[in-house]
Amino acid sequence: MNNPSFSAASLIPRLQKAAGRTLQSVIVRNAQIDGYVTPEIAISLAQDLDAAAQSLLHEEISGNESLCLEANILNDRFCDVLAAICSSRGGYVYPYISGIGYDGSERSYGSLHSCGAALFVTDTKQSIFAHYGRRLWLCARCGMAGESPLAIPLPVISITHNKAQIEYHGGSFSSISVAVVIEPVGCFHAQVLLRARVDAIQISKGIELDINRDLLVRGLSVIAVAMSFDCDFLVARQQIRPNRD
Repeated sequence: MNNPSFSAASLIPRLQKAAGRTLQSVIVRNAQIDGYVTPEIAISLAQDLDAAAQSLLHEEISGNESLCLEANILNDRFCDVLAAICSSRGGYVYPYISGIGYDGSERSYGSLHSCGAALFVTDTKQSIFAHYGRRLWLCARCGMAGESPLAIPLPVISITHNKAQIEYHGGSFSSISVAVVIEPVGCFHAQVLLRARVDAIQISKGIELDINRDLLVRGLSVIAVAMSFDCDFLVARQQIRPNRD
């Protein structure tokens, strides 16, 4: 096989992206089963994600303007589903895809969660996807702090008074589809603070959002940040406590 587009060096990133799209399709189908997404939206999006996963094994997205545009649109559509999940059950997406492997032992991450408490991680072992795995993030204060692809960090969430600031410094993505949601708790409904495609440079400098603190239950309210990028995704969670406390 002399075609350079099928070299091992170029194929591994494609396999990783194809795995990411496949997991997104699984999540969409499960979100439909749970009633968070309508069948019309779920079936169409899942089929498009499956098709994208297949095409990634044969075509390179980087440098192809039309394929990059299609990928960004898929990221937007999938982020809508993540926003619906976070608004209904909170940022607990991992149970939908926990069957891709088993979790290894927990270990200290070596730095604190953005809430200031100790942070631990556990990585997926023996993933059913070649060259692909995911990481669970666990916080001593917030509990489930998020999930992401391996080697991709979580965004930094800062809460001060009635403001939330989201910063992200991971990856070399030109744009990221982002949803920021105050998770539902008790009789309080979810609040969607942001749902947009943002420039990576913009979010690296920080996006500031207003929070209506009158609707929050102190110590229980959680902010969830979902991001879809480069055929993959992450979800981060943090209790809403002013960092000065």
